[in-house]
Order: sequence, then C-alpha cells, then structure tokens
Amino acid sequence: SGWEKGHKKHEHDFLATTGSCSTPAIPDDNDDDGDDDSSGNATIEKLRARIRDLQYRISQFEREVIQRERQLIKRVNKVLTNRLHGHILLQVEDNGEAWYVDEDSDQRYYLRDGRSAYQALQAFGLGISDTDLEKIPVGLNDQFVFTDSDGDGLPDQLEDSLGTDPADADTDNDGLSDRQELINNYDPRGARPFVYNTALVDRLRGKILLQVQKHGEAWWINPADGKRYYMKDGDAAYNIMRFLSLGIANADLQQIGVGSLETE
Repeated sequence: SGWEKGHKKHEHDFLATTGSCSTPAIPDDNDDDGDDDSSGNATIEKLRARIRDLQYRISQFEREVIQRERQLIKRVNKVLTNRLHGHILLQVEDNGEAWYVDEDSDQRYYLRDGRSAYQALQAFGLGISDTDLEKIPVGLNDQFVFTDSDGDGLPDQLEDSLGTDPADADTDNDGLSDRQELINNYDPRGARPFVYNTALVDRLRGKILLQVQKHGEAWWINPADGKRYYMKDGDAAYNIMRFLSLGIANADLQQIGVGSLETE
C-alpha cells in the first residue's frame, strides 16, 4: 500500500518511549460541564498533561511533516473537522500519511506507522469499565492480518482480551464457533446474549478506550459502524489504519488544524 511504502523507509527515525499516565474516565451523561469554553480548555489541558506523562518523543521526520502541514493550512473548516472527529484519515494524493482527528482539541495528529500510532493514541484514551465495554459490539474485519490458532476466524490477541480460548474454536462447547456467537451478539464464553447500549455507542464513536480493570487494553470505536476494534499492539493498529481509515484529498485535509504529540 502507499501508506506502507511511504513510511517503512523511515523506521529508523522511531524514537518513541512510553511511561505511565493517568487515564480519564468516560464522562457521565448527566454531568454538568458548566461553561463550554472553560470545559473545553480544561479538556485540552488534560490532553497536554497526558502527552507530557507519556514522555512521547517524535522523530525529526515526524516533526517536519507536522511543520509542513501547518504551513499549508489557509483556513480551518469547523464543519468538516466536526464531521471527521474520531476518524483515521489517509492522504490519498501523497504517500498515504495517516492522521487521527481528535474531538477534544479539534486537531489532527500524525500517525507515522502502526507502532508509533499504538503508543501515541494512548494520549487520547478514556478509561472504561469491563461492564460498559461489553455494551459496545466487537468489530471484525476479514482483511486484517492476524494469527488464528484454532481457525475460528478470531485473532488470538482478540480472544485473549475477550476471555475465550484461542486454542478452542468453540470455547463454551455449544456447537457454535466463537466467531459465530460474536456475530449473532452472544457471549462466546457462555449462553447469555450481549445487550448493547446504543446511546453509549453513539457517545463514544471515534474514541480510544482503555480497560481500567485489566491492563489498559486499548480499543478504538469506529465512527462508521459503532463497533470496537482491539488495538493490542502496533500490528493491530496498522490493520486499523490500513483497512478502516478514510481516504482524504489534500485540499480537504488542509482545512483541519494540526496538533503535535510533542510537548510544545
């Protein structure tokens, strides 16, 4: 792909490091945020604090891409930016550079490759309980490249996260494969159906969620289908960037502000 060709040659530039950071929880529907401006500023400050906590260091190549894109912006299109909140965008006219559009800051952030994207996107993560996470359907994509030891159509990494057996295609021995049960909205660990919360799904479209009751496992809620996609590592993030991103022309991309995952 163009994305892969345009970025693999810059692998040696990778300098990212990670650290521990506090993860904000999903806000309650009934929370009164008060003044919109003060609330928005506070949210952006929290984002900057998480970026600092991550101790994320970008390469010179990434820094140059960000600077170049900022210089190309003539005006910011608020309507377009709002419409693309939470999406991962792929430049179709260049080398397939990828960007994540953050709702809180109204800016796009450069994702150089799967590995750096996996680490960088932690800055945008919202903490979520296992109970709430199960109210969001799991997304599957047959184009993803993954290891499937039991041949049930589910990646081993996803099965580890869901609590199913990656070595048994039918974890609960009910005659249906784990994938079949997920597709039909049943828990593959037992007989109960999943009950999804449409209001919660709609509120979290485009968000990065981190499981606070486990080990901070990361999920991206695809704005297009409202399903959660597991981001175990850089390879998983690459699958998402390659197959679930939106292509965008340079003229449109240059109407969205550019942020940086570097302390400025």
